[in-house]
Amino acid sequence: MGDLVRLFVFGFPRIERGGQPVTVDTRKATALLALLAVNAEVMSRDGLSTMLWPDYDQTGARAALRRTLSVLNKAVGEGVLDIERERIGLKAGGRLWLDAREFENGLKRAANLPAGSQAQLTALAEAIQYCKDRFMAGFSLRDSTEFDDWQYFHSERLHRDLIRALEQLANGYAALGQHETAIGYARQLLAQDALREETHRQLMLLYARADQRSTALRQYRECVRILDQELGVAPLEETTDLYQLILENRVPAQVERPAQPTAAEISPRENAKTFPLVGREAAWNTLQSTYAAAQSSGRVLVLQGEAGIGKTRLATDFLDSIERQGAHMFRLRWYEGEGELAYGPFTQALGRLLAAPDAESRLGSVSPAALAEAARLLPEFNSRFPNLPDPSPLEGPGAQSRFYEGLRQVFTAALASAAPGVLFLDDLQWADHASQELLAYLIRRLGDTPLLVLITMRSDTSPERDHSRELLQETGRSGLLTRLELTRLGAEDVRRLVESLSQTEALPADLVDHLYLESEGLPFFAVEYLDALRKRSNDNQPWAMPASVRDLLMSRLGSVDETGRQLLSTAAVIGRSFDFRIMREVSGRSELETVTGLEELLAAGLVAEHLGADPGEESYDFTHEKLRDLAYEETSLARRRLLHRRVAEVLCGPGGRRETGSKAGVIAYHFRMAGNSQAAANYYREAGDYARGLYANTEAIEQYRAALAAGYPDSASVHEAIGDLYTLQGDYGASIAAYEAAAALCSEGSVGVLERKLGTVHARRGEWDLAESHYQRAIDAGLVAEAGMVADRSNAAFQRGERQQARNLARHSLELAQASGDPLALAQAYNVLGMFDRAEGNPQSALEYLRASLEAAQASGNLLAQAAALNNLSLAEFDQGRVDAAAEWNRQALQICVQVGDRHREAALLNNLADIHHAAGREDQALQALKSAVLIFAEIGVEGTEMRPEIWKLTAW
Repeated sequence: MGDLVRLFVFGFPRIERGGQPVTVDTRKATALLALLAVNAEVMSRDGLSTMLWPDYDQTGARAALRRTLSVLNKAVGEGVLDIERERIGLKAGGRLWLDAREFENGLKRAANLPAGSQAQLTALAEAIQYCKDRFMAGFSLRDSTEFDDWQYFHSERLHRDLIRALEQLANGYAALGQHETAIGYARQLLAQDALREETHRQLMLLYARADQRSTALRQYRECVRILDQELGVAPLEETTDLYQLILENRVPAQVERPAQPTAAEISPRENAKTFPLVGREAAWNTLQSTYAAAQSSGRVLVLQGEAGIGKTRLATDFLDSIERQGAHMFRLRWYEGEGELAYGPFTQALGRLLAAPDAESRLGSVSPAALAEAARLLPEFNSRFPNLPDPSPLEGPGAQSRFYEGLRQVFTAALASAAPGVLFLDDLQWADHASQELLAYLIRRLGDTPLLVLITMRSDTSPERDHSRELLQETGRSGLLTRLELTRLGAEDVRRLVESLSQTEALPADLVDHLYLESEGLPFFAVEYLDALRKRSNDNQPWAMPASVRDLLMSRLGSVDETGRQLLSTAAVIGRSFDFRIMREVSGRSELETVTGLEELLAAGLVAEHLGADPGEESYDFTHEKLRDLAYEETSLARRRLLHRRVAEVLCGPGGRRETGSKAGVIAYHFRMAGNSQAAANYYREAGDYARGLYANTEAIEQYRAALAAGYPDSASVHEAIGDLYTLQGDYGASIAAYEAAAALCSEGSVGVLERKLGTVHARRGEWDLAESHYQRAIDAGLVAEAGMVADRSNAAFQRGERQQARNLARHSLELAQASGDPLALAQAYNVLGMFDRAEGNPQSALEYLRASLEAAQASGNLLAQAAALNNLSLAEFDQGRVDAAAEWNRQALQICVQVGDRHREAALLNNLADIHHAAGREDQALQALKSAVLIFAEIGVEGTEMRPEIWKLTAW
């Protein structure tokens, strides 16, 4: 048989024969042996020669392959390679030993052992001993990108396997209370990826439980240092909280993880096709009672909750039950990324209605004019109902109301029956604005119509992305709305799910505990786990429950061919939603290949198709976000970077540049993931400026911070912009930190501007001495003759009670403003003079100054200056008892502050408005304004644990 040949591919590849090192003359020989050994399959000569010698012609490549095979045979001996005329592989009999194969076999053995058991942990520990370094670390073939891609793919795959094994070892030994051993594996895990904050937390906890408190605290500081240096971020709040607990010697008690059961412990019912709806009894009763109430008058019911909580399942089960009783209904659904598709689901519903054989009878009571309005959405109405009148032009007066009214009559008639009809709106948070406007019209006119509007919507979307909340708030005020917030399942509910699979009442307690722990009560995950167990329960061999949903969904991805996998990788890089054009351009596949691959993905249930209004406008998305995550993780690092670069270039358009607007942030993300930090930083800055221009302040801050993380060169200006936005949000601690960072990084000529802004923040907090201190520093930095800053100093002096000093500064500010002709400076100077005259009892003079301030502010285009003048005009009119004029000025100022997102001044204006309504005898409105003001003041008036009552005293500015 000959000596055993060992090939080590963890680290720079090396070969041993009979325990002695073997040297081969070329890298191509080493690469050839690695390809045959790792792939463990017979390969064609042409495939190998093309891969290893891509620059040769076919004859030259084959000759090079023959020479390399001769070198390799001489090095490893005749009994290793199986060389045929057209194919090459390894001889049967196992004379070649491979460390990567031993590692993978060790992982497979561990997977068949009880999860968390000592036997499994020992098997895992033995397996990872082979991982001395990354796969073929330091080895490459510079002239063969195909080989490099293969090497990267296997390196990433094996590295992920190692990470998961180390996670299991650290978690398993921690659960067994063997802290020192767990610490060793956790440290190995950090050596593989120092940015794993959860592993830093685990180490802190392990050190603390091993009575190494000082080492646990040092681990926290190490985490802070690494995150700051590598990412420029602070640790998560949970990491800081754990640090505080350890600091106070209050280490959380250890909760032991239950042993993982096997599928053999479950005896499924043969006729069980679906899982029961558990934990939703109260919600079901509410659905029934609300539906019963809809018999006398229309009702709106909203099912809310996080993604995967079971909103759609509960709703559809309920709808199925009442549909069997004869109720008519329409089921409409929206998808993320279809926000520009006006009336899309409503149009589809009309199409289904016309396709029904009884459409004429159900719409018999609807006037031809109303049917003509419906034909605007679906022209097929003209064919089904001939001789409809031509509708009036949409741009005419009252046209939209006629359009909505026509649709209302159509839907109302179609849903009429002995039982109340149902209009089901699934995932309303993704609805387009036009659909929401139509829905608002329908709801306002429910009246005595026997109709239930049933809505499902996610509660974990940001307000900026979900505009349906306004609609529901309005509905709530009408008294028609019932809200149901679905929560996660409890342990007893999970037990009932498990019992639905069992023929016996006695179930292993560990099964329920483990399922509850893994799913965390999220119905989607719980059901998916149980479904996997049920499908595998006929196997004779015990099957361990998947460690995560990732392992469960892996089988779905494995059901498609190579083209499908490539398209999935492309789609995962693009994002959750994607369209055909971008998919084709980024993937590099032909149009036919892309169509064929998408059809396979649709058939496998991996992606869903959403029809557009016109042919060619279809879009697609993954059926679950976890599928996208898994497809992304399974793509090699090299290919991910390539795809991210292609996506960015496609979005940029021809020539690599176009008006970016709302796409700048997406382009920046893809450039960053492609490794092009410079381009990413520039686009993040653009995205921040774009969001800021739309007064999307929170999004702008996020984009600016991303620009800093990507290395934007003018970091001082970005910090300054962040400070401006935090100031508007009332997060004054954060704005001061941002301005201080900008001052530390900016040029000497910009320091004065930043010192003035710091003074303004302290003035907003009512810290007038600190404000004056910063104003003085601004003067020292060269802003002596800046009219606006002199006006700020005048206001600070006035607030400190230095009336004469304040008056002198105000006059000097006006002189400077008049000399410069700057309308904004004039607005500020007139405003502060008007404030002083009002405070000193000179109402007529105050009004003149403030009207001049408003005029100058409007000329400057500065909205905040306009709001200041409007607010002070409102206060001056209120002093004179003119409450209607005061209310109007206040309304205009409030509108501006809401638009730009100035939270502190919005609260002050609402507080002033409450006084105006009270003086006018409008007590309900006064109370509502006061409540709104208090909510905002409470939000911005606490920094950390410190109350800042001065913030509540803002009235004029």
